[in-house]
Amino acid sequence: MPPEVNNRLDYIDSLRAIAALLVVWMHVSESFIRQPGVAAHGTALFDIARTFDFGRIGVVAFFAISGFIIPQSIKGDLPTGTKKFLIRRFFRLFPAYWLSIPAAFLVLWWIPGREISFGSVLGNFTMLETVLGYQPLMGHYWTLEVELVFYTLCLVLFRMGQIHKMYVCALASAFFVVVFTAASSGLLERWFGFSLEIPGSLAFMSLNLGVMFWGSCCKHCLLDRADPTKWMLLGASSALVFFPPLWALGHITDSNTDNVLRFAGGYGLGMLLFIACVTVLKIRIRALAWLGTLSYSLYLFHPVVFHGLTQAISSYELTALQGLHVGAYLVLASLLSIALAWVVYTLVEKPAIGIGRKLSATK
Repeated sequence: MPPEVNNRLDYIDSLRAIAALLVVWMHVSESFIRQPGVAAHGTALFDIARTFDFGRIGVVAFFAISGFIIPQSIKGDLPTGTKKFLIRRFFRLFPAYWLSIPAAFLVLWWIPGREISFGSVLGNFTMLETVLGYQPLMGHYWTLEVELVFYTLCLVLFRMGQIHKMYVCALASAFFVVVFTAASSGLLERWFGFSLEIPGSLAFMSLNLGVMFWGSCCKHCLLDRADPTKWMLLGASSALVFFPPLWALGHITDSNTDNVLRFAGGYGLGMLLFIACVTVLKIRIRALAWLGTLSYSLYLFHPVVFHGLTQAISSYELTALQGLHVGAYLVLASLLSIALAWVVYTLVEKPAIGIGRKLSATK
């Protein structure tokens, strides 16, 4: 286990590993179940992942972790705290992400009929590709855009002197959850005769930001000394953030059952997984904690592995790897993804983090 794990919240690293593996499970099973002969061996591993949307469960857990960790990392006076936060976040996110873009381009260029413009590739380097009107090269890049928005909001609150106040985080969480609920449930139109016209991607970003600030509320009660008022705030914040999936479950119809279960399962179970793993199930398994340190590279590069693997199997007629059980592909793709993540972490991510710390160190 890398020595820096000892100075971290190891159970959070274990949760990161679980979240990353759930995302890998979803994406790999979804990709390989469509390959010839695979479904004939059984689809249970894919069906359960799709029914409860394991990918969304993992992503929601990641968002809550960011809320739990990021605000408390912004410290010091305004100039020093701002500089340190910006430099460290930049070197934490962008070097490994920039490496994933040419890797993504190579495997996607290999796919017949897939057209990728030069402008789209350049737009993706900003991590704000959808804001600039481009599609993400890889579907999972959208989560990084949400992270950037959250970091910006945290920095704004820090400069206002509010980021470490729990009631501010609770209000922020409530605001974003209410915006999502009002935009997606039709309650405003039903009650007041008008609707809140927000594109679906922005509405879900609002919900995800609500989850992140809720994660910060959890930190205030679980890592700090919390008085009864803070616990009451956490209870109210939790009730609000769980309202959308619970409301959706109460409005299932024959035509929306699948979508409701995926939404409610993804968000509800993702938040429950987070709660469990920061309270009663603080998992301290060395292998998981180690994998958690690789989770960002694993998250970034696992699509490169499964896309490359599917194309290699079909293009080079690797008969020994054709038509296997989806579980075999899950094991193979997971092991290859972890190996690649370790290489990227060792050669790119970890050195970049070290550079960020040196450049932001106070004299």
